[in-house]
Amino acid sequence: VLQKDLSFTNRTYVWTYSYNLIKQSPITGYGMRDSEWFEEQLMVKSSHNIIYQIMIYGGYVLFSMFLIVIFACVRRAIRNKTNLTLYSLFSVCTFFFMMIMEAYSMSLIFLLLCLTYYSYEFSTNPQTTKCEHRS
Repeated sequence: VLQKDLSFTNRTYVWTYSYNLIKQSPITGYGMRDSEWFEEQLMVKSSHNIIYQIMIYGGYVLFSMFLIVIFACVRRAIRNKTNLTLYSLFSVCTFFFMMIMEAYSMSLIFLLLCLTYYSYEFSTNPQTTKCEHRS
């Protein structure tokens, strides 16, 4: 179909090799590595999946910290709903959906999360659209 094979252009093989790398160092990973290291290990420039990429970089330690950052960002954006925060949350969801098949730069990911976290302050009239916090 559309000149593609059913292995998502051989990504399933890369994911299998990435999984085997993660099994060898699951707690702390291998540290931040460049594309040459990935080419030696996986024959490609990245693991083609954000979760595998983070697990290779820092194992469970980095992945848990990454989840904490995501939850803090989304929680604050949901508490202070404006049109801009809703657009930001939609872009975060779209971006993370795209990262199922690709791994993007960590600086780009954190830039998007920071913009989402502070999107309430960037809104033109935040007081009129702020949701009330219920205790």
